[in-house]
Amino acid sequence: MKLIRNEKKNLLILSGGIIFYLIILILLKENPILFNYTDFLFMHILLELASIIISASIAIQSWIVFSYKQYRDRLLYFSGFTLIAVFDLFHLLTYNGMPGSMVIDSSANNATWFWILARFTQAIFMVYILHAKVKTVSFAKKRVYFLNTLLTIIVILITFSYLQNKLPVLVIEGQGTTTLKNFLEYVISFLLFISMIKLAIIYKKFRKTVTLHFIVAVTFLLLSELIFTLYKSVYDSLNLLGHVYKVLGFLFFMRVLYLSTVKDPFEKLIYIRRKLEMNEKRLKTITASLGEGVFVINQHRHLTFINREGERLLGYQAHELFGKEIHSLIHGSKSGDILHVSECPICKGVESKEAIRIDEDIFIHKSGRTFPVSYVVTPLIENNTIVGSVVVFQDISKQQEYLSCIKHQAYHHILTDLPNRLYFLEKLNEKINKNDFNSEFALILLDIDDFKNINDSYGHKIGDIVLIEVARKLRSLYHHAFIAHMSSDEFAILMGGNKDEIKEQAENLINHLHTSIPIEHNEVFLSISIGICLFPYDGVDSEKLIQMADISLTEAKRLGKNQYVFYNDDLEYRRVRKNWIELHLNNALFNNEITVHYQPIVNPKTKVITGLEALARWYHPKEGAISPQEFIDVAESNGLIIPIGTYIVQIACQDLAELNKRGFENLFVSINLSLKQLKHPDFIPTVDRILQTYGLNAKQIQFEITETVTLQEDSDLIKTIGELKNKQFRIAIDDFGKGFSSIGYLKQISVDTLKIDKSYVFHVLSDEKIAKLTNAIIIMGQLLHLDIVVEGVETKEHLAFINRFSNILAQGYYFSRPLPLEEFIESSINRN
Repeated sequence: MKLIRNEKKNLLILSGGIIFYLIILILLKENPILFNYTDFLFMHILLELASIIISASIAIQSWIVFSYKQYRDRLLYFSGFTLIAVFDLFHLLTYNGMPGSMVIDSSANNATWFWILARFTQAIFMVYILHAKVKTVSFAKKRVYFLNTLLTIIVILITFSYLQNKLPVLVIEGQGTTTLKNFLEYVISFLLFISMIKLAIIYKKFRKTVTLHFIVAVTFLLLSELIFTLYKSVYDSLNLLGHVYKVLGFLFFMRVLYLSTVKDPFEKLIYIRRKLEMNEKRLKTITASLGEGVFVINQHRHLTFINREGERLLGYQAHELFGKEIHSLIHGSKSGDILHVSECPICKGVESKEAIRIDEDIFIHKSGRTFPVSYVVTPLIENNTIVGSVVVFQDISKQQEYLSCIKHQAYHHILTDLPNRLYFLEKLNEKINKNDFNSEFALILLDIDDFKNINDSYGHKIGDIVLIEVARKLRSLYHHAFIAHMSSDEFAILMGGNKDEIKEQAENLINHLHTSIPIEHNEVFLSISIGICLFPYDGVDSEKLIQMADISLTEAKRLGKNQYVFYNDDLEYRRVRKNWIELHLNNALFNNEITVHYQPIVNPKTKVITGLEALARWYHPKEGAISPQEFIDVAESNGLIIPIGTYIVQIACQDLAELNKRGFENLFVSINLSLKQLKHPDFIPTVDRILQTYGLNAKQIQFEITETVTLQEDSDLIKTIGELKNKQFRIAIDDFGKGFSSIGYLKQISVDTLKIDKSYVFHVLSDEKIAKLTNAIIIMGQLLHLDIVVEGVETKEHLAFINRFSNILAQGYYFSRPLPLEEFIESSINRN
């Protein structure tokens, strides 16, 4: 009945609002009432202040409510209505007759643009909030949303201040709104209409009162937008009516937020509190007849009371125990004898004023059967004197069974029932501690090759069956070895023997597991990689041995499928080298040991330098030059690629500005980007700030994307690269043709340049197939109107090959090795 009443009430409000709207529209559309400037400005100020106050209230309420329940939509409410309130405020300040702001003048056009910004924000927010999934987020997101909202406001206001006199006209006084204004209002109206449709679907499905209010709010906002396409003067009655309906829409939306975040949760809280009170009463009744044994003894340890559950657990009738000292009847020991009185906690309970809790003990049934129990002995005290004690006990046989089961689950993998990593570590430590260093054993780590592809291709169900089958084969092969399922597709084996014996077993493992498994009409082909370390040669503690085996496994996977690798000094050197680089890389950046060298990009026919590729170089004061392949890989893995990448962009832009000053005009600089740089939220703002600092434009910067950036799997990266293109940055695909994803790039993003991988030019003279493939790539690029850069040009023969093509660029040691800036300038001057 309540729901029907709410429906009628909201339908009445909605109908009244629409009817009034239509009446005013019919009466005043052709001959609207014109208010004098002063009266209208006063009413406009009141209405806009009302909407600003409501928007700000909604934003503040959402911000506060998020502290109690971390739902993402609360932060979306905050961001959306904060933006709406700010844009409406600037709409008010820039209205005709208002003082404007410090950087934005008051004018009808500026005010109307701020109006459009607010309404677009409002409409897009409505659509997004209705389609976004409701989920919780961490409290730290609160600061992120606040900063992003603040940054958005600042960016828009700064942009607006620069473009305010260049903005298209939206309103012509006396003639009405322009076509552009009407188009924007219709787009906003369409978005609001989509929101209404979505709300109607939601209401039909869930029939919640709050949705009705939401529908009314969006309807009033839609009516408000439609009327703003009709007025001829900013001072007429239709304009005023639109503002009134906007305020009404905001009021109903505030009602929506109140119902969803205050009223409904409060009513639920009251309901839960009442349920808790009822449950408390029930609990008191239940505790009066707990399923636990209870007996009471006096200060002489004679039984004075026992409940029915106590009788059942002990097997005695109450009259058989009354007045008796039951210790000798029921209290046993692990040896099977009667527990001595001096060791009995129950007997001690009549001597101590503190409760005693025993988690595990043994009681004896009347039949002579023993069973495990836990109990609490609570003293009965009267006038500060112990007059007895109450013993509450329970049979814990099932609990012990559960504990045993839980322990098994804690120490075994749930899928294969093999010992898990925890059990393996205990077993390994035990084996190390018992070993006298005179006997050898091996730690073997085994990993299924391309297991992720099996899951992706056949599904996780098939993947699980594969793991179970591998576990079964390992058990059948090694009955006496300790086999563990470490994680996902990784297994471990502890096996005795010397290196030759272990080598034979590794080959045996590969032979038996390099097979196909028929599963549900599918044929799944397996191969494995194996990493091996030997005790005590490769380590004498568990952590070291696992680390060494894991390093060996990584090397085996690098070599390809069905490989096994024993840990050796070369692997240790590479590990130590990587650790050294990781340790010193941060200091290298801080101490300016990392520099930027430049390799020219040249027109091979004219020898004119058209651009430069910026390349990072590291010269350590003691170790000398460090290979970029070494430190870039480490920087990628530990996150230092972000500050290093930013540093390279800054130095490259600084040097390009210096080159411009010295007369090297029309040059661009090409900079390599990593995946982590592209995914970093501050990347584009940072680049914009650097360009502004050095007075460069985006067309002078080319960003190179390598094949490690898997665009097909990350739409956010495609979006980021699209933003770079929109800002006029040049985009190049580096090492084109090296992998399988190169062609896929051209479907995903718009690029300017293809840089053909140097492996092609190295073999064009000796391999006819490579030469034809190189020809095809160049022709394809030219058909797509892309710049072509051939990398790795080192000989006259290479140059002669690429000079067969027109409109092509080259890069390589034939022209110049990568040089520091000053050396490049000197070399270029000498060349000229």
